[in-house]
Amino acid sequence: MSFVLTANSPVSVKISVPKVTYTNVCFNFQFAESDALDPGEEVEIDVAPPNTLGLVGFINITASPIFSRMLCIIDPNQVAVFDDGHQTIQVFMPSGSATVSSFTISPS
Repeated sequence: MSFVLTANSPVSVKISVPKVTYTNVCFNFQFAESDALDPGEEVEIDVAPPNTLGLVGFINITASPIFSRMLCIIDPNQVAVFDDGHQTIQVFMPSGSATVSSFTISPS
């Protein structure tokens, strides 16, 4: 799956995983070379919109663009929303833009 993130324009992503009890869920981002995550830009994920359980995310605190990043959640309340095998999440950026060339989910 690929998509473009632009400031204040959330992207909804439907997740389908096996129905089990998970202990963590990891989001794997690959960014396009032509539109990577630049210094100061951040990505946020709402795992249970619109009744948010809290946001997870990351910010590029380096001086160079980021081309890949993995983000794992371990909070039992946030992870539990994936146990039924189907969940829609929202991915967004407060400012800037980036192209996600590959986005995968790794539950365990």
